[in-house]
Amino acid sequence: MMAGDVLKVATIAEAESAVDVVLHPVVRLPPKPRWGTPCNGCGLCCAIELCVAAEVAFPGASAPCPALKIRGDGKSTYCQLVAVEIAAGMTPMLQEALGIGKGCSMSDEAQQPNDKLTNRHFRL
Repeated sequence: MMAGDVLKVATIAEAESAVDVVLHPVVRLPPKPRWGTPCNGCGLCCAIELCVAAEVAFPGASAPCPALKIRGDGKSTYCQLVAVEIAAGMTPMLQEALGIGKGCSMSDEAQQPNDKLTNRHFRL
């Protein structure tokens, strides 16, 4: 157990049923940068919508994108589909097509103050 890990408190009945308990650490990601400024890997764009490539790779999936992964340091995200391209020695065409790392392309108005993602907590 590490600092920041979240525990689900079970009722006595749940504890007695001897089911496996999976703990999911929670990380706090950086806030969304302003539109057009450099990407900081906040992942908000992928947390609220799947790109066409993700829709093809994960039929029937909904946001957050299953390819959205949190880096080991817990400070930013990356796209697993792009990581596969790079690991295979391919030119990261998806990264280029989506503009990943180029600059924030998500409208500043798209982030609502009461949005459930405003606090930027994601389970790993």
